[in-house]
Amino acid sequence: MIAAVRSEWGKVWSVRTPGVWLAIAVVTGVLTTFSLGNDALLAITSGERGGPVSVDPVDVITPGVQVAQISLAAFAIHLVTPEYSSESMRVTVMASPRRWPILVAKAFDAVVTAGIVGGVVGCAMGVGVRLLLVDHIGVDASLAAITIGTASLSAVAAALGVALGFITRSAVPSLCIAIVLLVGSLAAPTSVGRLLPGPAGTDVMHQLSTGHLSSTGGAILCAWSTLSLVVAMGLLRRRDI
Repeated sequence: MIAAVRSEWGKVWSVRTPGVWLAIAVVTGVLTTFSLGNDALLAITSGERGGPVSVDPVDVITPGVQVAQISLAAFAIHLVTPEYSSESMRVTVMASPRRWPILVAKAFDAVVTAGIVGGVVGCAMGVGVRLLLVDHIGVDASLAAITIGTASLSAVAAALGVALGFITRSAVPSLCIAIVLLVGSLAAPTSVGRLLPGPAGTDVMHQLSTGHLSSTGGAILCAWSTLSLVVAMGLLRRRDI
């Protein structure tokens, strides 16, 4: 298993594309957060914002994380689908006939990388929002809570990306499904949306901002990640490469 993880880790950084997707995730997440924070500040200082003149940092950070999740999912998908398109997956399977270590190793590398990147960027977003809004901070979420939340959502996006890569074996369908689950699901009716990863991630972030962990949202995210990887594992073991 350790050998499989090391092998897949080498593949991750043997080409530039995964690093590009991670960089895009950082840039889009930070720019979205800064843009929303700046809009909120302008609305407050110009008097356009009615009611309380304060902002919950998580309300500004969460959309940035959700946008970044798309690129993080693309990063994870890229660890899988190019091997199918180039047929090099046959070589990978020959090196690991049991197959399941392949998925576990790719998922481990993707989740750890995305989690670290997401946590670091989330912490930076938290600091940036505080410096931007200064005296207009409402619920002052701790940097630790923001870091945990952004790292968790980033890890979920990576897990889904790897699973979808193995399930569809094609980059475009995988990314389209990931976008629907992670972002498109935010528009779903509450009765259905509360069971989808997008709204569940939002719930986790807002609960963390009050110093609590959303057991419901966390369970939904874990369920989606686990179920998608289990389905991918079953298909990987049964399909001809």
